[in-house]
Amino acid sequence: MNKPHTFTSNRLLDAPPGAVFKALSDPAIIANWWGPFGFTNLMEEFDFTPGGHWRHDMIGPDGAVYPNHSVFEEISPERVVIRHLATVHEFVLEILLESAGDQTRITWNQTFMSAEEYKKCEAYIPRCNGEVLDRLELELAVIAPGELDLVLRRIIDAPAVKVYQCWTDPAMIVKWFTPPPYKTVSAELDVRPGGKTFITMQAPDGTEIPNPGVYLEVVPNKRLVITDAYTEAWKPSAKPFTTIDLIFEDLGGKTKYTAIVRHWTAEDKQAHQEMGFHSGWGTATDQLEALIKSQS
Repeated sequence: MNKPHTFTSNRLLDAPPGAVFKALSDPAIIANWWGPFGFTNLMEEFDFTPGGHWRHDMIGPDGAVYPNHSVFEEISPERVVIRHLATVHEFVLEILLESAGDQTRITWNQTFMSAEEYKKCEAYIPRCNGEVLDRLELELAVIAPGELDLVLRRIIDAPAVKVYQCWTDPAMIVKWFTPPPYKTVSAELDVRPGGKTFITMQAPDGTEIPNPGVYLEVVPNKRLVITDAYTEAWKPSAKPFTTIDLIFEDLGGKTKYTAIVRHWTAEDKQAHQEMGFHSGWGTATDQLEALIKSQS
């Protein structure tokens, strides 16, 4: 049963409770996901103890600054209670963590002090809280990746629309996609769910390396999910290797860029690591950023 004047959100998170508690208790981590999409946080004080104060500025995508002052009322691995003291939006936030095997069920109860204040916020708080949990899920994928996942996280000095364009414009992707001495010589991109992607790379000896795949999800300027499990919709490939989940979060002119590469087997993940996943994807991302700056 919901409490009076309370907005409640629930989510099953694909991470153990210890990882979720760490995401709540580490100021460097919570700064990455606290708030709706596009917000950043400037921490001033974070005393994660009962009675401890939390002061920080939330900065919106438009640059607006929202000072926040809260007190931690209760802290345990299963329950964290935060009282928000700001004169605007005074509320108590109860965060419950329940173990569900290797996952965590989180319950997010945000209780306002008055019916009037609750009424003012009901048009947007449920959406905002949903986005906060979305960002928490994404942060958990970075700090506690699945056993078959490899993850790259970067802040790119370019707006999300430009970073997304680099992934979806054939004329652009051939200029940055492959770290030297390899090259990308052609790209066919039908950017829609079920659409085909076919990128051809070239080795230093001239050997061409075809990379067929299919888009599973397309959210313009926000997300792309691509898999090589199919060569076209819906023709299975001979040997699936990865599904790539790309998230582009606009931070007011910069982009929080997250690439989660999910492998079919532990052997596939190890092979990708040995091929130089982090150095290769890092170099390619450097080239992507440089390409955008060269066109500014």
